[in-house]
Amino acid sequence: MANVVHDRIAVTDVPYAPFRTMLLAWNDSRPPGGGVPSRDTINPFLEPTLSGSTVLFEVTEDLGFIYRLTGETLRRLVRTNSTGRPVADVVGTGAYGRLIAGQLRDAVTEGLPVFAHHNFQLADEAFQRQSQRIAMPYEEGGRVTRLLCYQIISDDVQLRDASLPETETWEIVTLAFVARFEGGDVAD
Repeated sequence: MANVVHDRIAVTDVPYAPFRTMLLAWNDSRPPGGGVPSRDTINPFLEPTLSGSTVLFEVTEDLGFIYRLTGETLRRLVRTNSTGRPVADVVGTGAYGRLIAGQLRDAVTEGLPVFAHHNFQLADEAFQRQSQRIAMPYEEGGRVTRLLCYQIISDDVQLRDASLPETETWEIVTLAFVARFEGGDVAD
């Protein structure tokens, strides 16, 4: 499969300060010489302001993603317990769901964090919302086995049932690997 993420940005290009804190912690956790941090270094609560926006995915050998931890803000958003469920069960399998799964897959295959900022509109609403997300890979035994993600969404999405309404339209503002850290270091 071709990557959906093509650009590379510096951590300083990520507009949300708590995301930058987590990205710098990811970079500091990398082994000497680069690579992907060990899953033993995961600390989803390092930045308390993000605790409700936390998602921890288990990465299966076939590059599937299973929800293992979901913060309270995001649980309220989807109005269901996503723990143990595949990502497609929660975000769907349409074009937008495939875009999200592609971003997660690219973080795994490239071994780099992904930053996504996009505007979206749900099918039953007349206005756009804004979403920002980071996905950071962690390895165990030489294979990425976890993705620690954070997502913030403007306003509260009011849902009427236990699944997200179909995302009608979206516009990507930024979709890039975070590959440059403080001091001009380039993540390999």
